[in-house]
Amino acid sequence: GLSGATEVHAAEAAQQNLLTVLGKGEISVKPDIVYLSIGAESYAETAKSAQKSNALKMDKVTKLLKETWKIDDKDIKTEQFYVQPNYTYSDENGRKVKNYTAYHSLEVTLRDLSKVGDLLDASADAGANSIGNARFSVENRDAFEAQVIDNAMANADLKAQATAKA
Repeated sequence: GLSGATEVHAAEAAQQNLLTVLGKGEISVKPDIVYLSIGAESYAETAKSAQKSNALKMDKVTKLLKETWKIDDKDIKTEQFYVQPNYTYSDENGRKVKNYTAYHSLEVTLRDLSKVGDLLDASADAGANSIGNARFSVENRDAFEAQVIDNAMANADLKAQATAKA
């Protein structure tokens, strides 16, 4: 689960004396959303052919995500894209272009966590050959942040009352 902590400082004046307490609030929350990195990498003798080959893979992956898995456009974002040369080096010839790499990855937001494995398998079958980290989170963090602050305030209040009585 995810956890968050917030500190709240409460001050209480008693007979010209100042009392400062630190309140701590913490909750554990089960993730309800995952951000997946799904991409493809291709190699070819020219930049154009590497990019073209990779575009075919990513078109299949994107079609799968949208049509089969019904993932909204807003939940599919380009994360990284590049085409670059790969070099070899020798004393005789110096640096020479060996081939080109084309890479394209998407950040895909999935709200049904029970389907992560199936989605990744289907993406690989469609041509994805670069599957990065899965980042689990909570979609509506604000609701839980308010709970943490309330817990911290209550904790600070208890500490202030107990210390004031001492």
